[in-house]
Amino acid sequence: MLRDWLDWQHKTVHLKCDGLSDVDAHRAPLPTSPKMSIAGLVSHLTWVEKGWLEGSFLRNVDVLSQGLEDGWEMRGQSLADLLAAYEKQCIRSSQVLGEHQLDELEAYAPPDLELVSLR
Repeated sequence: MLRDWLDWQHKTVHLKCDGLSDVDAHRAPLPTSPKMSIAGLVSHLTWVEKGWLEGSFLRNVDVLSQGLEDGWEMRGQSLADLLAAYEKQCIRSSQVLGEHQLDELEAYAPPDLELVSLR
């Protein structure tokens, strides 16, 4: 179910961004949330998959130490570049999921949090 849901999400993100200009993708409609934009969301989704599957689940110290502000910092990237990075991470995420059992526990959890499985 996790794999199917992530596959659906990966496809949906690309469909929802189809035809969107960079200006519109980077527009933050809420003044109180200047990083909340479509581009910010795509960047955040990329970071979440990388941070959890590669950082926490595989305990990749390099990923854990990147400090990417949860992916909301886009550093002037175009929507096309953000979508390409998301697609690359989607492929990597699928690879990680294919190599592990759903009941397997992550290798790292922040202090005071329990280890969780892929379920």
